Amino acid sequence: MSSRHSNASKKSKSRSTKKMMAFMADQFARVVPKVISEIRASETPHSSVDSKVEARKPVSFNFKHFSSCNPKPFTGNDGVTAMLEWFDSIEVTFINSECPDELKTRSATGVFQARALEWWTNERNIRSNELAYALTWEETKALMMDEFCPPHEQRKLEEEFWVLKQIGDDNLAYTTRFKQLCFIVPHLVSTPDRKKSKYINGLPPNMRDTIEAAKLDSIEDIYRLAASLNNNRVRDKQAANLVPSKPPNQITQQSNNNRGKKRKQSSPVCNAIVPPVNPDPVAPDNTQRPYTGIHPKCATCNFHHPVNARCRRCGNCNRYGHTINFCRQQPQQAPPAQQAQQAQQAQQALPAPQNARPARACFKCGDVNHLRPQCPQWNQEQQQPPRGRAFNLNANQTRNDNDVVNGTFLVNHLYALILFDTGADKSFVSLEFESLLNYTRSKLPKSFSVEVANGKSILVDSILLDCRLTLNEHAFSIDLIPVQLGSFDVIIGMDWLQKNHAEIACHEKFVRLPLPSGDVLHVYGDRPSRGLKLMSCTQANKYLRK
Repeated sequence: MSSRHSNASKKSKSRSTKKMMAFMADQFARVVPKVISEIRASETPHSSVDSKVEARKPVSFNFKHFSSCNPKPFTGNDGVTAMLEWFDSIEVTFINSECPDELKTRSATGVFQARALEWWTNERNIRSNELAYALTWEETKALMMDEFCPPHEQRKLEEEFWVLKQIGDDNLAYTTRFKQLCFIVPHLVSTPDRKKSKYINGLPPNMRDTIEAAKLDSIEDIYRLAASLNNNRVRDKQAANLVPSKPPNQITQQSNNNRGKKRKQSSPVCNAIVPPVNPDPVAPDNTQRPYTGIHPKCATCNFHHPVNARCRRCGNCNRYGHTINFCRQQPQQAPPAQQAQQAQQAQQALPAPQNARPARACFKCGDVNHLRPQCPQWNQEQQQPPRGRAFNLNANQTRNDNDVVNGTFLVNHLYALILFDTGADKSFVSLEFESLLNYTRSKLPKSFSVEVANGKSILVDSILLDCRLTLNEHAFSIDLIPVQLGSFDVIIGMDWLQKNHAEIACHEKFVRLPLPSGDVLHVYGDRPSRGLKLMSCTQANKYLRK
């Protein structure tokens, strides 16, 4: 029984082993072909269908990579318009350098210079470096608008926005300035309808009517239509200027019989120019100027000359007042006997006085002792008035004088009483104010004299170069000559006004200065104070009842 049981167990183990081997062979037969196909696919090159685009590895951003894109520096001294242009430029630099949002403030403030760098340094000291650089770019832009576009500048821009209109055919400049002011003072065009209405009202009347009739929805469509209409206006004007117009007084006659023939066989053209007739001719002024000399009038020749000088008489026309060398009539040939008789009669009629001198006298006063270049009267009239007129004025007189502008401004961070005077050739500084500047004088290449109001001449041989003049937070360079002045610390003359293209509005009492950014700076001076207006008690009670 035991042998049978062992044989049965051996047979069952062999069957199970065979089944397991068969199962493993079946699984290998299924898996091996897939593995072989994958190995072959990995060894063959990628097809256009099976290939995948590999993702680009992210590049680490740093300031060196940002600087390689040449960002535009910002100083903060060129006005609001320059700051808006810098905003646009730095946004483009952010895109080109792939600057992340959290590093935009750090990268943009890295190109600050001059006044902008001083402001950002102060902000970092107040906030700390971590909080300052943690600001978003929009928050940084808002801080810059508050700093470099203060409320008084915004009021000026608001006044400019209210009167902004297109000048001539320059629609591009009008549209650009309109967009800038919309960004600076957005509260004036808070709604799209107000923005469209404000832009259309600044256009010329013919363009305005066309755009209003179009009834466009977006402001961008209005910009494009205005530019197209403006180009048509310019084209029409150029075409009108190219068409030659015939003068009203030109008569052209040409034969029509030879039309179509060659040019050499065509009939000639006759052009007759008829001069225009002046309906109100102005008669020439033949009145002689009155005599202003000191010599009496001669009863013989009716001319003024010294008593001891002989009368000038022409031997050709026998007229007084000139000699034969300056006679306008052609010389007349007379017989010798007649010439001798005429000379004898002239000698008898005009006896020569004793110690007579040649007929050379001053053209201005008639004196025979000198000519016109040495005449005292002529030299006195030719002398120019002194250019130091402003030195003789005080502050109260300049307020009432419309030819000058005065006020208190900063010179090297010190308050100075300044006079803008077109009557002064140079710019001057008083000796008392020079001691406060702590500036070293520089020698002039050549000394020159300065004439002041009291008529004295002062020899000047030194100058203070490159002083800092601050007008409404705008810095200018000025050269000052130290002299003794009266009521003013600094007098700004024509050398600085002409260099900076300045204009003085006498009636409004302000100086107009064009800035490099295209803006115009108005520097207002002191105005004359008006007297007090008094009213009676009856008038006061009457106003209080209202």
